[in-house]
Amino acid sequence: MKPTAIANPKEKIEELGKRIDRLHRSLLDPDVLQGLLPIKATLLPHRMRGADARARDERFRAASEQYVRTLADDSAFEANTRAMELDGLRWWVPLLRSDDEADVERYMRHQNFPYRVITQTREVAFGGIMLDLGCNNGRMAIPRAILGDVTAVYGAEPDPLNYTCLVRNVRDNHLSGIVMPDIASAPGTLGWIPPAAPGPRRPPVTTSVPTMPISLCPGRVHSVG
Repeated sequence: MKPTAIANPKEKIEELGKRIDRLHRSLLDPDVLQGLLPIKATLLPHRMRGADARARDERFRAASEQYVRTLADDSAFEANTRAMELDGLRWWVPLLRSDDEADVERYMRHQNFPYRVITQTREVAFGGIMLDLGCNNGRMAIPRAILGDVTAVYGAEPDPLNYTCLVRNVRDNHLSGIVMPDIASAPGTLGWIPPAAPGPRRPPVTTSVPTMPISLCPGRVHSVG
């Protein structure tokens, strides 16, 4: 048997075990964050009325016509969206197979927030501003904003169905001026993504999506935030 290069493997294993235990103790249990979310959500109306949040919301509304239109359009994707209660929030989810009730019920049962990922990454957050490219319906950005990991979120979501749910989740949970969702993607060049063709798992989409280089995203945030 080839001898090990570690002088005392048993001590090394014990040392690693102690380091893992210390790491586990330094991270909040995901269940703690799940319990905190509905409590901190009660503060959102107050946070939304703050001067900084109101100013951000005004600038963002002036910069994003699509955001303003989506806020006012409750009929968009009516057959492909559904609201539920999720950890104290009114939560809109996109449905790709809304005609299959069994599939819808299964999908709704599996809705959750990624608390474990949040506990593993929140210590490296800095600056107070979160950029979420591919924001989906806000599953990561919204709980982080509510929990106080960031002061404000600027999200970009290219899919109109997801974007509709994202905007409603911002609106219905008092997150205006805290989460600013734009309908855009960030490929290599300026331009537009053409409307998506309908398919067996996707409703028809009739809206083109603006795109911008990733290098311009910080400038976009600066212009509205």
